[in-house]
Amino acid sequence: MNKSINSFLKYLSLILTPVFLFAYSSVAQDLNIKEVMQKMETADDALHSLRFNFKQKIVFLLTNESQTKNGEAVFSKPDKIRIRQISPEEQVITGNGKKVWIYTPLYKQVAVDKWKKWLKNDNLAYTFFGYLKSFKEFEQQYFFELQGKELNKIIIFLSPKKDNLPKMKFWIDDETFMPVRSVIYLGNVEIQTDMEKIEKNPTLAKDEFKFKVPPKTNIIEFD
Repeated sequence: MNKSINSFLKYLSLILTPVFLFAYSSVAQDLNIKEVMQKMETADDALHSLRFNFKQKIVFLLTNESQTKNGEAVFSKPDKIRIRQISPEEQVITGNGKKVWIYTPLYKQVAVDKWKKWLKNDNLAYTFFGYLKSFKEFEQQYFFELQGKELNKIIIFLSPKKDNLPKMKFWIDDETFMPVRSVIYLGNVEIQTDMEKIEKNPTLAKDEFKFKVPPKTNIIEFD
């Protein structure tokens, strides 16, 4: 049970990576990286919340095997989330900035942890989601490189300034200025996430980030 939960927590942070970069882009191919990063920061200031569907493909390079996942997500700055994985099995993660609930209907189980503790225990989650409240914080951790365009997508490659962070690549729509694809490079594993039906600053319900434990559900407290 716990192994399944931990696995889901690991890949959740990878799903949520584009959330912090979804408005970053350039409006022309000939912009230099400094100009692009200035536009990224300006766009980030206008971001308050985000709703999107995702499709994810995890490729294990040594065995050439792969896994696919899909679902939907909603995020509100700085630290509220709701992620629903639809397949291969349903799982829901809800976070309100104080606690996080990881619910697996198949096992009738929900794990509950403190938000800050959960983020600190997962390096990727802390780096890409946690308390990354501004573009400047992200800029401090990565070098940015423009790699050209692919159809109507601007490609940006990010190299970490520290060895414990992964390399990443983003495809940014040159009209909406939102990322539609990201690839995370983790040694012999590559994780590609495609975002669809992206809504910038959608109207959110008051109880969007509240979790009500279903009847007959086993609760695991990590506090």
